[in-house]
Amino acid sequence: MVLLLAVMGALVLFILNNSLLNGQESRAVSLAVLDDLQPLLRALGLPEDQRLMHIRLRKCAHIIEFALLGLCLAAATLALRRHTRRWHLSTPLLAALVLAVLDEYIQTHTGRRGSVQDIIIDFAGTLVGFLPALVAALLSLRPRPPRATSDA
Repeated sequence: MVLLLAVMGALVLFILNNSLLNGQESRAVSLAVLDDLQPLLRALGLPEDQRLMHIRLRKCAHIIEFALLGLCLAAATLALRRHTRRWHLSTPLLAALVLAVLDEYIQTHTGRRGSVQDIIIDFAGTLVGFLPALVAALLSLRPRPPRATSDA
């Protein structure tokens, strides 16, 4: 659980640190990542339009950051359930939504614009990580029917 909390803390710090970048710094970081990805994008036959790919990269970054957070939140939810025998699904999802709003709010103080669209994308990313992990865990916890034995 300590490792899980450390990973979640690092993700939150990473997200908030990126929020603190001004527009020029944020653009420079994402363009550097895009330059590094160019060989892969060409190999996949994706469009060469730098502006379009830059926008897509930034939106994908939102989804990936929050999907990782959602995965960690699902693991924490399952760990807490083992100790309390209660499900607390709204709390981690609300925490992710608050972080998404805070992320966009901070950006408004760095010369960038906050975006409701990005809040929605962030929360969707949380669900992408949270729900499949939770469903997989629930399926693995389900009692299995006894196996039939043959008396041959």
